[in-house]
Amino acid sequence: EPLAEDEVIELTKIDKDKSISIVGIMTWRDIADAQFELEKKTREQREKNAAVSSIFSFFGSSKKVDPTADDPPITLTEEETKELEAVSLGRADDVSTDTLLYDAKFTLESFVVDLINSSAKPLLKFQMGTVAASLLAKNDGSFTFNYTLSRMQVDDLVTENTVFPSIISSFHQSSSSTVSLSSPQHAFEFRLKKSKDGDQDVLLKMVAFEVVASPLLLSDMKSFFIIEEDITKKNKRYIF
Repeated sequence: EPLAEDEVIELTKIDKDKSISIVGIMTWRDIADAQFELEKKTREQREKNAAVSSIFSFFGSSKKVDPTADDPPITLTEEETKELEAVSLGRADDVSTDTLLYDAKFTLESFVVDLINSSAKPLLKFQMGTVAASLLAKNDGSFTFNYTLSRMQVDDLVTENTVFPSIISSFHQSSSSTVSLSSPQHAFEFRLKKSKDGDQDVLLKMVAFEVVASPLLLSDMKSFFIIEEDITKKNKRYIF
């Protein structure tokens, strides 16, 4: 029988509820399993006692056992309750502080954007080298986030015969064989690290960049993003 609409909504809410951690759910599951085993042993012992009572009743005992009667609820003793608490503590010990919660990595080998105007005239070329990002988080609250960019370059395709073909470029070539071991391996590097005690370490490194102001390119770029208003139709349109 399919679930009713309100039941589906309730299950969806439960599925999206992230207020309880995975560790907490696992701990509850272990406690439930341990409690089931203890109640099972108690039930088996009760059945043995009932069997002994039936034997004695066969030899003249006046007490009779009603087989149709419901079994009374099983209550755990103080010692059994302490065993359940030990299970909970054991789960906390099993989950090491080195347990990984997240280990995510992202890598983009290269990224190139070419801008042209409505007349199919090239304006600029934006190039990025390898982009890498990673996030490593542990159960104790510590994490490490890394972001690196190997190189970045923006080429001017408007100004002819210019001595500065690149208006933005990093003084760094990660793929060059002449780069020494002491040279930076990335044009841009950012790292945020937090320890389990709450101490944070921030690292930001950049190599030298050359930036050139090209009037012709700036003028064409302004026209590339201009908004022209049609007075007769009272609307706006973007010109690319």
